[in-house]
Amino acid sequence: AAMSVTGRMFMVFFSLFIGYGQGFQPVAGYQFGAGNKKRLKQAFDFTLWSSTIAAAGIGVAGFLLAPVMMEFFLKEEAVIAIGSYAFRSQCIVLPLIPGGILSNMLFQGIGQQGKAAFLSACRQGIVFLPLILWLPEWIGLVGVEITQALSDGLTAIISIPFVFWYFRKGEEKRTKKQTSDGKRRL
Repeated sequence: AAMSVTGRMFMVFFSLFIGYGQGFQPVAGYQFGAGNKKRLKQAFDFTLWSSTIAAAGIGVAGFLLAPVMMEFFLKEEAVIAIGSYAFRSQCIVLPLIPGGILSNMLFQGIGQQGKAAFLSACRQGIVFLPLILWLPEWIGLVGVEITQALSDGLTAIISIPFVFWYFRKGEEKRTKKQTSDGKRRL
């Protein structure tokens, strides 16, 4: 019961950042189509930082109010304690979640479906499934409580090299164009 309530409550927060990503996605597609990788990176950076700041604020509030929020839906003390711990663990990693979502939306927006599908599958599949199978065996109930938080955090970390290399590749191409004929091209 505690994990079910935690999952539903956290999905409200998660949905907010999906909204950030969906707002960014058409901008990414437009800038990519126009060949303006510099503006694409600026849009990505702005959206990432603004959503991360929002996530940090929401995460702090959620962390502090977790027991109160759980008491609204649950009545047993033990279940409230389990739900509060799980919800707090997710609030701790909440500032990382926009990075994972925006990375996925970036690759969807620019038509790189393979990377987008892989990053999307990480959160509830590639990362989550091994964690939910192994962690409860190793650390018991705490393993169940922290699995989703670890999955979200690891998915965000996994997405970093994808975005880094995508934008790095663009910088290298732009530098080569500038030095090949001595003129700057955009």
